[in-house]
Amino acid sequence: MQDPVLKKENKIIAITQWLVLIGVVSSLYVEAGTLFLALLLLLFTNKLVIKKNIYIPLFITYLFISSIITIFINNYPFDKFFQQFVLITCFIIGYFLYLSSTKQYINSLFNKYLKFMVFISFFGVVQYVIYRLTGRNIFGFINTTEWGDYNFRVTSFLTCEPARFANILSAALFYYFVNYKITQKLFSKIVVLLAYLLTFSFTANIILMIMFIILAIMKFKKFVVLSIPILLIGLISFYLFNEYNVLNRPYKESSSKILLQVFTDFSLYNIENLNRTNLSVYAITKNTWVSLNSPSRLFGTGLGTHEFSHDRLIRLVNPIDSLNKQDAYSLGVRVFSELGLVGIFLLIFFLVKFSNFKNLINFSVFFILLSLILRGGHYASNGTIMFFCLYYFTGRGNQ
Repeated sequence: MQDPVLKKENKIIAITQWLVLIGVVSSLYVEAGTLFLALLLLLFTNKLVIKKNIYIPLFITYLFISSIITIFINNYPFDKFFQQFVLITCFIIGYFLYLSSTKQYINSLFNKYLKFMVFISFFGVVQYVIYRLTGRNIFGFINTTEWGDYNFRVTSFLTCEPARFANILSAALFYYFVNYKITQKLFSKIVVLLAYLLTFSFTANIILMIMFIILAIMKFKKFVVLSIPILLIGLISFYLFNEYNVLNRPYKESSSKILLQVFTDFSLYNIENLNRTNLSVYAITKNTWVSLNSPSRLFGTGLGTHEFSHDRLIRLVNPIDSLNKQDAYSLGVRVFSELGLVGIFLLIFFLVKFSNFKNLINFSVFFILLSLILRGGHYASNGTIMFFCLYYFTGRGNQ
């Protein structure tokens, strides 16, 4: 995919693209600011195009009415709803306006994203090497989170969590491996893959395994023979990862045994025991339990209410009991908790309707969305809505 040649009068488009990408890897407020600046530049240069779209007003109207009703019925506070609703509405309208105005330059935007990810990944690898050699996190002044010596996780110069960093990288990783021969773009492939792995994200490992299986289907005819060892390696890695974590905690109980207990009896008592093994598994399982046991499973409890459901159902005894209560750890879990079965249906409908895997950008962005559904419950941070809009504009019938 070649980057379209930008004419002299279209250099302003390139500036807006970099503004959008900088926003994606920055904090929420910086992302809002860069998007606003990008739209202003388009407006002042007469490049801002306003197009009618029935989906956006319908979705925003449904989100507002259903949330207002369910929050009132379940006696939840409204303040978080209004905050989330205004934020989501502004980002949806903003990114839709931007991408509809620069639709013919989407290839150029994605090429810049690829180069940016290689640049960020390189500094992520450097960050890890220097930490292992000196014990110093060179970007500690940006991201102050402490991961501990035994499981230091890279974020490069981003302010987000390592898992979120892996989410943002996933489209670049898939694109580089599927669009080029094994010897092409070797530096880019190695750097992005290393940074991706060094996030030590449990969800990233799952997504990587799915990618390799899909690559096996696309590249090799004997998929079944190849997929079996890949699946076995994934399962063994999962087992060893959890057993390793047990050795670094005060409780020496087998994580495999505790996981088996949870699968056998999905009760809060067994779920609470997961905090002895792996905090990520504990967070996703606990928040899933909350979403399943919250009221109004058809329409959910309303936008921004998962944390209130969490506090009603979970006893906050230890600090880790409140782990990911605001974002539900997973976008899929949060959507089910706050918007119910209807919300999950709309999410799946969107992914299916606008899938266009013949378009490699669409296929690559799909892995970001899948990553967010598994791990990333914030609705509007690090380009979540931008990637949904990009998926829409590269979808079937929108090119």
